[in-house]
Amino acid sequence: MKESILCETVDAGKNEMMKIAKNCRHCAMCKVDFLGSGVCASGLEKQYVSFYPEGRMDLYAAIAENAIPVTEKCVEIADSCTLCGKCDYQCYFVNEMRPSKVMKALKDYVDTYLKSGGNIVLSKDDEILTEMKKIVFLLIMFSVSACVAIPKETATLSQTLGTDLKVLHNTHRNMVTLYFEKIKNEINSFVNDVYSPFIINYVLKSDLKNYQEGNPSLFGAIEIAGKKEGKEESENALKEMSDFLDAARRNIETKRNELISPINTQQNQVLQAVDQSYENAIYANSTITGYLESVQKVKAAQKEALSMIGMEGADTVMTNNLVKLSDQLDTALKKGKEIDIKSDNAYNQFESIIKEIKNLTNKK
Repeated sequence: MKESILCETVDAGKNEMMKIAKNCRHCAMCKVDFLGSGVCASGLEKQYVSFYPEGRMDLYAAIAENAIPVTEKCVEIADSCTLCGKCDYQCYFVNEMRPSKVMKALKDYVDTYLKSGGNIVLSKDDEILTEMKKIVFLLIMFSVSACVAIPKETATLSQTLGTDLKVLHNTHRNMVTLYFEKIKNEINSFVNDVYSPFIINYVLKSDLKNYQEGNPSLFGAIEIAGKKEGKEESENALKEMSDFLDAARRNIETKRNELISPINTQQNQVLQAVDQSYENAIYANSTITGYLESVQKVKAAQKEALSMIGMEGADTVMTNNLVKLSDQLDTALKKGKEIDIKSDNAYNQFESIIKEIKNLTNKK
């Protein structure tokens, strides 16, 4: 019965939904409001992965493969999604996927299942989990009685810092990578679309001048091959053309590496600095909690902890610097694309643009 219901609800779109669900990378970016567009409301309320988009995609895949039945919790999870589309903004920005399609497929499946008279399976108690809960409860009670002198704000700060720092760490790494990839893509576009045709045109103009002055040149070799039509002359012309293309390719790739190499170096340095800062923060978290005296001091203590390890405002400064660098590079590259590659002054203009790009990307 369940298989027939599934066919009716997802029919031709099942493969697409399964592909999206299976391709979820579990990067957890749907839990972070890095675009300022908001986060899944049910996830924020429940604070459990199944109520976030990544959890719902796993749930849909499991149901579609008949790996699990429809339970009370399954119905609650499906019903909690409002199809607001916030997850689409975040997931598409990072992974170019649209999870809301899977969210709708899950809701449609559960709705159709219930309307057709499907039975909701009640979850059985897990005996092992029940025993573990008893043990954990006893340990908690023992810890509370043994550590009555420790203020409750200690646990609050530890939990808040531990969670926030992990999320911030992943977010900062992803944002740094996205910005540097954007910069490298812009430089590659500049080299492919602007510098490559310029250097080929520049060398051909020089070769044409040699030809006009009667010196050995590619144009001369092609002309001789055309007039004599001999095997030796044709092979010589082909060799000249091949040498020209190889030289042009080497020149272009050398210039590409020359521009991108400092970008890669900066990216590695920034990522290493981010990793080191967060390692210091996590270590510091274990030493500052004992100094708290009241709930009102939790936030102040967090700021003090970040300040102690040199991270106060570091995220804002780093983001602003990267945005500024990206904008400056974008301006320089736009200037390069406006150059008339056939003009006599093109070479000097390109040298000026390349020098400007190097100055920007070599800044510490």
